[in-house]
Amino acid sequence: MKRSILGSVVMVIVSVIAYFFANYVFNLPDSVYISYFGLALLVCGCLYLIYEVKNNFDFIYGGSQSGGSNANSYVVMGVGLGIYGWDLSVSYFTVACLITVAFAFGVAYVIRRKYAH
Repeated sequence: MKRSILGSVVMVIVSVIAYFFANYVFNLPDSVYISYFGLALLVCGCLYLIYEVKNNFDFIYGGSQSGGSNANSYVVMGVGLGIYGWDLSVSYFTVACLITVAFAFGVAYVIRRKYAH
């Protein structure tokens, strides 16, 4: 449960930063492909979350990751959400964040119950 709460906080912070950069720093052009890329990252992050929870990894498991990256599934989902929601208003983006957090909690809960050791 602590991992899910910490991960959700990290995901929201990362998604807000990605949303800010996509809207105010990079000024992304109007293209549906950018949203598709963000959605693909979001789906990859969800699959990555299932893998992490199923294998009972710690929140930061840098020694286990290849390539030297410490980005876990919540960071990947946060970047994907920030890029996916770059063209949404702040209120819709907030709702998307809440839905994604609830989904991540649900997935983690179901996987933990199924693969409880």
